[in-house]
Amino acid sequence: MFSEENVQRQKEALDAKYRQHGIKVVSDYVPETPDIPPCDYCGKNWSGNQACGRCKMVFYCGRECQLGDWKHGHKEACPEMKEKSELAAKEVVFMMQDPELPPWKRVNKQWNRLDIEGPYRIA
Repeated sequence: MFSEENVQRQKEALDAKYRQHGIKVVSDYVPETPDIPPCDYCGKNWSGNQACGRCKMVFYCGRECQLGDWKHGHKEACPEMKEKSELAAKEVVFMMQDPELPPWKRVNKQWNRLDIEGPYRIA
């Protein structure tokens, strides 16, 4: 089956064959990044259930870290982060609607899916 261990063993075997033939393997020079980003306050992996309710740009492993970050600078940075997030969302929507851009730079005729309930509801 496709267990995590089985996939890892197959990946290692394939990487070994590539190295044997002098082919560089991406994992040799690209650091592995975690699937779960670290807490923006303490650096530990977070469970994905705690984020800033205002800007939604920073993530925490728990309420204590969220409060700590708020007291140590996020309170001042939050409004600007929210503004940048909203601007980025608007730019994405604008780019998706621009018929002058080549298809690889936009998703043709998909902007109707970004209604008030969608991920870019602030745009």
